[in-house]
Amino acid sequence: MQTNKSLNNSRSIADRFDVSKSTVFYCLKRVCVALNKEAKNVIKWPKNLAAVSVIQGFRRCKSKSFPGVIGAIDGCHIEINIGKENTCAYVNRKGTTSIILQAVCDYKCMFTDIFVGFPGSVHDARVFSKSPLATLSDEFFPEDSHLLGDSAYPLRKHMIVPFTDNGHLSQSQKKFNIAHASTRVAIERTFGLLKGRWRRLKYLEIHVIELIPQIVSAACVLHNFCSSDEISEDDILSENTPDCNQMNPEHDGNYPGRDREGVRKRNSILLQF
Repeated sequence: MQTNKSLNNSRSIADRFDVSKSTVFYCLKRVCVALNKEAKNVIKWPKNLAAVSVIQGFRRCKSKSFPGVIGAIDGCHIEINIGKENTCAYVNRKGTTSIILQAVCDYKCMFTDIFVGFPGSVHDARVFSKSPLATLSDEFFPEDSHLLGDSAYPLRKHMIVPFTDNGHLSQSQKKFNIAHASTRVAIERTFGLLKGRWRRLKYLEIHVIELIPQIVSAACVLHNFCSSDEISEDDILSENTPDCNQMNPEHDGNYPGRDREGVRKRNSILLQF
């Protein structure tokens, strides 16, 4: 817990608890394994009545909310220090080394799906295409629901992205984008809460690359455990948290993966604005 919560390095943590660095590392691995065994019970995709509750919750939580939302999705870069070898793949657009946490949250800022481990150089769309989410069937999206993603994601039946503002958007398209952004902000807030609670995720100085995804996923499990705490979210978010979602150039989902059903559905939703 202390390792994940604090920005202190393993040496200072070892000194604080009067143990060796190897003991800190051993305990960290054991705790991560234990937490990740519980992941499937704690980070769960909403189904049946839970899915209906999430869709209704997103609809109620904002005055300019978006219809039919079962989750908000985005990628968050976790900055890492993995030494000088094999770093090229991990260098992101900002020139730092990172791994990507792709996550979906509900309107209460609870994680409902996570996929972690791709190097920071990989585009969000490719991460999504390699994740289990990309192949989910209609049964996971009751009431013709969908995820909200930014313009880094492909436009699909179950993935609605905003219209690219090329300076010629109609009033309806502008209102659509405002409602989309206002609702999708839930995932940005969720990442802010995650890094606010577990400050180690602002910079992971772990040289064993295989352990890093385990640490990140364990932190997500802890985040959901803590979601019912009465700690003020504003207190957690008060520290400046890194921008998680400005690594990819903006576009309109116009690449292989955009489908006709997605175009038709987005245009149908547009009629509500």
